[in-house]
Formats: sequence, structure tokens, C-alpha cells
Amino acid sequence: MINVGLIRRALRETWGTTLLLGGVLFAFAGVLAIALPRFQRQVEEKLQAMPFLQVMREAMLGEGAGTARGAEIAVSIAWAHPAILSLIAAHAIICCTRVPAAEVERGSIDILMGLPISRWQLHLAEGLAWIGGILAMLALGIGGSWVGSRFVEPSLRPDPWTLLIVVANLGSLAGAVAGCATLFSTLSDRRGRAAMAGVVLTLGWLVLNYLAGIWEPAQSVRWLSAFDYYRPLEIVTGKGWPLANLAVLLGTGLVAWVVAGVVFSRRALASL
Repeated sequence: MINVGLIRRALRETWGTTLLLGGVLFAFAGVLAIALPRFQRQVEEKLQAMPFLQVMREAMLGEGAGTARGAEIAVSIAWAHPAILSLIAAHAIICCTRVPAAEVERGSIDILMGLPISRWQLHLAEGLAWIGGILAMLALGIGGSWVGSRFVEPSLRPDPWTLLIVVANLGSLAGAVAGCATLFSTLSDRRGRAAMAGVVLTLGWLVLNYLAGIWEPAQSVRWLSAFDYYRPLEIVTGKGWPLANLAVLLGTGLVAWVVAGVVFSRRALASL
């Protein structure tokens, strides 16, 4: 069922996006790995002087941010930074709205569907190509963090195994975004609409997660946000693999991807 030629095609068309966003991720992860541990003391002093910022930190990192050590906070902030999350979400949305929305919009869907392939083969190839791309991006992020941590004291460097767990959790979050973006793509004839739906959903998840940390009425629906299942602080403070969170995020992405495949295999497709 796996068509290697389709996977190569998808990788060829997405490698530029992966390389560009991965390079930016490498740079951001490196800079944050250098800057956050060095300026952690100054940040803590400002947080003590401005309680509202402390509340915002706990909203971003979750419970326990007020009692965590400086090195733990630095690593958690680095991998929960909006720039890092935006790059991961952008990669998922850009890559997963290509087929069929972009193909329909540019008028090449008829040629693509004229090939001796099934729609499920194409759907699977696009999914596998995205997995390859996100693994490359996450590897670049780890590489940037490793390079940056060479410029700080060894005691402030993240534990490699702990960092791997954090990145795995981040990858599962990317999977949830990717699955939903793929579903939006199969429901749309315009890539812009599908991408916008993915952006709105991701921002909605992020805003809900922040609101739940500072506004009590939002706490009852916090579970609806995918970001509620990405908690790097809990990992770096020694709680190990967040298996339940991984299952929710990967399950969400998988269910959305399967539904997208069913829709894609049954809907009528023609160039605009």
C-alpha cells in the first residue's frame, strides 16, 4: 500500500519548508539555551517584583513553576517558548494542507488523480513524508539546544534523556496539529482557507490554555486545548514519560488523519 514514489515526491516538495523552518528552530533553540540560563537570576527578580508576570509564567508552564529550580525553569521556558511552538505548528500546517487543497486550487489535482494510484496511497504518503519532516525539524531543535548549551555551565545544561522526552511530547503536539490541518485540507478547495482554519484552531488552543491558568471559569474546559497535554516542566522536574498526554495528542492526530483519509477517499475532486 505504501508508494515510495509518492513519498519521494512529497519530500521533494516539502524539503525546502522543513530546511528553512528547521534552520530557524536550530537558531532559536541555540539562542534560548544560551540566554535563559544566564539571565535566569534577573528574570526571577523581575518576577518577584511583578506578580502578574509570575502568574503568566505559571499559565505557560503549568503548576509547579513557582517552586521549580532555575535550570528547570530555563529548559521549560525554552521548549514552551511561543517561537518554538509557532515554528512546529507552521511546519505542520504548511505541509499538511498541500493535498488536496493546494492541488485543487492550482489545478493539478486532475493530473495527480490520473496516476495509477489510490487516494489512500496518496494520503498515506503525505502523512509519512510529514513524519519524516517533523523528525528532521525536531532533530535540528535538539542540535541547536545542544550547541547552545556548550556555552553555559554544565550544571545548567539540560539532561539529554529528559530533553528527548520533552521533544517527544512536542512532536506529539505537532501530530495533533498536523492531523487537524490534514482534515481541514480535505474539507476545503482552497489552501488558504485550510491553513487559516489550522492557524485559528492552534491559536484557540493556545489562548484557552493561557486563560485556564489565569481565569478560573476557563479551567473546566482546559482539557479541550491540545496545549494542556504538553507540559515540559513536569518532565524536567522528574515525572518521566507523560504517557497519558502522549496518548491524547497522538490519538487526536491519528483520529483526525483517519477521518481526513475517509473524506479524501470519498469526496468529488476537480480543478477549480
